[in-house]
Amino acid sequence: MDNSFFVLSKQQVDISLFDICTWDFEKSNSFLEMGMEIANYTERHLDMLLAVPLISSADTVKDLLPVIARDPKTSRFIFNDRVESFDPIDGSLSNGVNITFEDNGAMTILPAVDIKTDATAGTISFSCDIPQSAAGRIYMRILIVTDLPTIAHVHNGIAKATYLYDIKLNEKRNLPDNIQHLTETGFRICRVAECTCQHIVPKMYDIAFVDGSMLKNIRTLEEAFFAIFLPERKDLNTDAYMIVTNSSKNKDSHTFFTVFDKETIGTKQIVFAIGADILCNLLFAAGSVRTIKKTINSELELLNEIPFEFWAACVIFVIVVIVFFGGRIKIPLLKGKKLTIKI
Repeated sequence: MDNSFFVLSKQQVDISLFDICTWDFEKSNSFLEMGMEIANYTERHLDMLLAVPLISSADTVKDLLPVIARDPKTSRFIFNDRVESFDPIDGSLSNGVNITFEDNGAMTILPAVDIKTDATAGTISFSCDIPQSAAGRIYMRILIVTDLPTIAHVHNGIAKATYLYDIKLNEKRNLPDNIQHLTETGFRICRVAECTCQHIVPKMYDIAFVDGSMLKNIRTLEEAFFAIFLPERKDLNTDAYMIVTNSSKNKDSHTFFTVFDKETIGTKQIVFAIGADILCNLLFAAGSVRTIKKTINSELELLNEIPFEFWAACVIFVIVVIVFFGGRIKIPLLKGKKLTIKI
């Protein structure tokens, strides 16, 4: 999977901070958040473009201002700073919010409007109008609801699965042709002074590798809060997720490589092992039955000679097969009908 992202603009824009956040949910599709902080701007209108190769026509892209502006506590959690003032622009949260933080001063969170996706080109475009009342720093954030189970490269083994996150931002070494074309038709790749990359994964994952020079922190997800931040996720109140945060500064491009391991030996694997063991024993027992048959003339007498444990093993083996193949088995009947047995 290509996780090489680019951020471009038609205007002269330098991004002071770019946020990438991946969400891996158990048995569900993954989320991807991207946010950008722009300081010392001169334009009042911005045309932005994100190159996201994994985007597809089935994905949903949302502006996160309505969520962030819902409650000052949301900004406190996202930006890790206490909020001193929280003022909607022109009295409406839909126009944006002027926020003053205790340590990091004033910031304006603005809506990303006119969002358009091009799955063929792998791009997301949006614009932003900056009001006169905006602070010296502005911030925009979007959410991509993908149709993928994960955006990591997954290597499945017998006992574990390995999830490799290879995230790149503005890496020009292998510049795609469509990005090269965009730079020749009015867009420019924005310089990013600092980039943070967060991976939110189930706690059952083990961290196999992370670059210690970039690692910022590892902490438990505040499920109660993020259940409000992402209300469509009903499984965030289970105390089951952790956040791994990396940061890169003062580089022309930013690369993050993180590896997680997930143990995959579960109920089905145990059932399979039990079934295989029973089958092997039954095969050995079948040889003994064949030997006994040579010395007995009556089939009824043969059945009496076969020990009860053999039949019990056969029954258990049938149950194991049914469980392993999903708890149901279809038995053909007359006239093409089937009987379904469920456990």
